[in-house]
Amino acid sequence: MDVGNYSVPNTRLFPTLIGLVKTMYNKFEQRDVDYDTLAPVFGHKKAKSGSFGMKLAWMRAYKLIEGRGQVHVTETGRKIALPSPGSDEENLGVIEAITNLPLWRELYENYTKNSKDLPTEDFWISLREITGISPEEAKNKADMVRKAFLEDAIHIKVQKPIDSGGKNMGNQNQGGPSSNSSSPSGTASYGASDTYGIWVKEDLKAIEFLESQIEAIKSWINHEKQKLETKQV
Repeated sequence: MDVGNYSVPNTRLFPTLIGLVKTMYNKFEQRDVDYDTLAPVFGHKKAKSGSFGMKLAWMRAYKLIEGRGQVHVTETGRKIALPSPGSDEENLGVIEAITNLPLWRELYENYTKNSKDLPTEDFWISLREITGISPEEAKNKADMVRKAFLEDAIHIKVQKPIDSGGKNMGNQNQGGPSSNSSSPSGTASYGASDTYGIWVKEDLKAIEFLESQIEAIKSWINHEKQKLETKQV
């Protein structure tokens, strides 16, 4: 999808593109591989397949791979596919991949990096300020851009909120909705313990948006489970 001079890939980072870069790294590590060899690995009979070409284009957009004619996994792709044990490389790789998209970089720097939520009703205004598109185009594309960005950004690990005493905020609830004092003002929470927690603004649109992200959250959970299962083998 084009948004002014910016482009947004039609396929999200997780699970599709990350799955592809892991498959590629597992077979070739960071060696160059030609299209004819790579196409069957990605499930295509021919390298001239349009969908194969689009997969490469999307992976290049996030800079998970590089090269023409022959391609190889980048260092960003390697960090996600095989992070060094005990390091934060995977998270760094995800941030690098997301910020390799110019529009995502703007949104990350303006919001995610500063622990700010993307606006809901007036996001089109921010989108127009960044891209220079018309008000009509900004309004038409705002929801799609916001949804796509958050489906990628949800995989960035962020620090737990810190209280004025320097301690992680949270309690020992074992699950279920909560309105405890540890939750930020104006939010509803699920869990909110030292083990897990989900906070959402007490706003109907915010809750409906969280509901729309359930499949993306499931994808992230499956990704984390696979990592832990791999470590246990």
